[in-house]
Amino acid sequence: MIKNVLFVDDNRILCRFIQKKFDRCKNTFTVITATDGLDALEKLTEKNISLVITNLHMPHMDGFALLTHLSEHYPDIPVIVQTGQDKLKTKTIALESGAISYLKQPFKVEDLGHLILSTLEKEYEGGILKSFSLELFIQLIEMEMKTCTVRATEKTSDKQGILFFREGDLMDARIHNRHGQEVAFEIFCWDDITLSIQDECRLTKKRINGDLQSLLFEAIRFKDEKAANQQKITEKTDRNLFSAVEVQPTIPADNDAKETNIFSLKDILEIEGVEGVMSISMDGNPGFSQFASHQPDKIDDINWLSFFQTLDGIHEAELVFEDMRFFLRKIAEDYILVFMGRAVPVEMVRRSCERLIL
Repeated sequence: MIKNVLFVDDNRILCRFIQKKFDRCKNTFTVITATDGLDALEKLTEKNISLVITNLHMPHMDGFALLTHLSEHYPDIPVIVQTGQDKLKTKTIALESGAISYLKQPFKVEDLGHLILSTLEKEYEGGILKSFSLELFIQLIEMEMKTCTVRATEKTSDKQGILFFREGDLMDARIHNRHGQEVAFEIFCWDDITLSIQDECRLTKKRINGDLQSLLFEAIRFKDEKAANQQKITEKTDRNLFSAVEVQPTIPADNDAKETNIFSLKDILEIEGVEGVMSISMDGNPGFSQFASHQPDKIDDINWLSFFQTLDGIHEAELVFEDMRFFLRKIAEDYILVFMGRAVPVEMVRRSCERLIL
């Protein structure tokens, strides 16, 4: 896979020069440029970045602030500092802030090229696995109490997620600028992936406190359900080739779940930790309603019409209303509300809601 290297400098001429010089390496890596720290942060949300090379003195957000932010939110991305200053104190601060190397301007492009290649090679120093079971590999990491950074790339979308392990413990997961348990669950749900293993973990702050085995089990169950549903879609499509009757839309019964060909609101209640599901029309009239135990009294006090009017243009949101946490999704002319416990992965609920419109 071609890697992305982010070069950050307010000298636009230097940025263009570096980009042009390394164009010959485009089969290995591509140089993306940013003119300051803020511009760099925006690029980080758009692309999978493997390496950042930054100047220190820039407007808006300088290299020191960028280093601090990267160390906190992108600890897996190595940073090389290049600057016109050659002060020992500046170099010391940069290295203590998380930089892996320090280049004094003017530098030789060849030296920078060798440094880039050697740094990128560390992403897969522990090996590359293609079409391998992520669940099995994670369990091996846990059993062997391995410390590593695992980069998972979904082949169909080229989406990349990073998993951080320290002594077999899952510390955090990242996709672009998103972190935490929900991100880990999303990565675990990917099917056809390539794994690259780096034999170190620069992350020290633990962001995931849930049980790893439970999270893996939920992901496996979700993928099994997804495969079963896909099989049903395939079978139904085959039948439709022979029967025009089959393509008629399903009409839901009164006060029953909002049915589709393969999935209903009742199925969302099967997710562990989901406390209830409601469908409410855009004019505020409740339709289907079912709760695992009892319906919270405060729901009756909500003016749904006024509430939905404030959500104009929003089709999906995770909300906390007083002591209630729920996921809201707009589907056709209705809003679906899924009332969740604190430990429910919102990504699993989101994907379940998406199946309602298959």
